[in-house]
Amino acid sequence: MTTLQHIADIAGVSKATVSRVLNGMNKETWPSAARRADEIRSLAQQMNFIPNSSARALSTSRTCQIGVLVRNDAANIRHNPAKFDVLLGINDALESKGYMMTLVRVDDVRHPSSSSRVFRERILDGMIVVDCLPDDVQTQVERLVGQCIWVESDHWAPTGCLRRDERAAGAMAIEQAALAGYKRIIYVDPEHVPNAHYSIQERLEGARDAAGRLGLQWIMSREYTDRPDRTAFDGLLPHINADSCVVGYNDMLTLMSTRVATDAGLRPGIEFGLICCDDTYPMDMAWMGISRVSFDRFSLGQQAARMMLAVTEEGLPVPPSVRQPVQWIPGTTLHASGPMVREQPGNLLGKEDGL
Repeated sequence: MTTLQHIADIAGVSKATVSRVLNGMNKETWPSAARRADEIRSLAQQMNFIPNSSARALSTSRTCQIGVLVRNDAANIRHNPAKFDVLLGINDALESKGYMMTLVRVDDVRHPSSSSRVFRERILDGMIVVDCLPDDVQTQVERLVGQCIWVESDHWAPTGCLRRDERAAGAMAIEQAALAGYKRIIYVDPEHVPNAHYSIQERLEGARDAAGRLGLQWIMSREYTDRPDRTAFDGLLPHINADSCVVGYNDMLTLMSTRVATDAGLRPGIEFGLICCDDTYPMDMAWMGISRVSFDRFSLGQQAARMMLAVTEEGLPVPPSVRQPVQWIPGTTLHASGPMVREQPGNLLGKEDGL
């Protein structure tokens, strides 16, 4: 097995120099230093050198592993597929800096001393929490992990948090409906229950405030659970006409509302308007023409990883909390919509935003 000393002997430099180069810690401001570093990296590749992460952790006091905690306990086996885009973004940014992403289970946090090496052996340099957690798990996370970034979580503080601007999403949907000439908003959201995701309340507040500001009639439908029976949507039918725009909280509720309407012979974009306050990959594949508010979840994951690396890699203070801005995808389900053209995203990382 090739070691740092083997490379150092052939390159004619010290073992410490090889270590600095291969760990990205070598100063290469002078051309001669950069050439020598390139030679060492090339030599290491030719000799099939495989870094020893355990040895590096001893010398640097870092494991270069970041935990990502998701809702994967027994009660949440089937996850929101939109979270996958966030995980891909996190992994992309971590991998570019030589870090590994380690998925952590909720039960690992609940029983850290018995069920997982992650906490028993202090493997992680930090943790990124994705989605909302039960209160007992959140308390444990704060106790177990020194550095933590919270993504799309109910936890919100002046620093270390990153979430989508859900109020802006609700408001944007209503503003677009008004621009298309609709006078009545039929807002469909899930049943509000304890510990529900923050986006449910924030999208509602943004939409309702915008409807009031624009003088639109507001009809609220809040009779549905996470897995609604299709017949529950029949109550929407008497309110749907050419002046009405159905605005769904998420893709599932929007699509189910549409199915009830189309079964009754009502076509979105013709007999009524239709907007979804969210945008997911499955919905884009099933119906890419739907008018909707979109979030760049991949970028959200990248930003979360960069926030974490700023602390663990650069030793900076925990960054200010950020709300990610929203984008409008015109689609074809509003009267005034033309061919679907995606708007160019603006500043996807958002602006600093405290409490």
